[in-house]
Amino acid sequence: MDLPQDPYSLDQFFIKPTDERGHGNKVQARIPPDLARVVEIIAQSGKFPYRTASDVFRDSIWRLAGLLAPKVDDYESKTIMAKLRAVEETLKAQEAGEGLMKVIDNLGLRLMALDSIGERKRIVAKVQREFSTVTEDYWRKRALRTLKERYGEYLERPDKGSF
Repeated sequence: MDLPQDPYSLDQFFIKPTDERGHGNKVQARIPPDLARVVEIIAQSGKFPYRTASDVFRDSIWRLAGLLAPKVDDYESKTIMAKLRAVEETLKAQEAGEGLMKVIDNLGLRLMALDSIGERKRIVAKVQREFSTVTEDYWRKRALRTLKERYGEYLERPDKGSF
């Protein structure tokens, strides 16, 4: 059986052990010791975003289910996978947005360590440019607004006569 290319990227690993309500099922399977060792090596290698063997198994099942569900002539499995993908995307967006807020929090410490006002302005302007490229509208607006509220004194103001 030919399977389509895996559409998931390792840098997008984000499979939680529970759903949005904290519910999860424990699944057990017997596997050969050598395969179990390989999974442990993968988890401990530090080359992938996995912390435990459970992370490797969870991600593997997610990927395989994503590849096989469309091949099953079953509306329910396709619907469930679509819902899971939507939840995953929502969680990724939430985590990315929270990351923007952490950048703003850490920026204050970095700015305090600088003596030069010019250097502070340069750094805040750079962060502002980066935030302007965020595609998620809510988080882009929130991050830019918070940046302006906290560090507006370091942002360049347009001349009153210019548009």
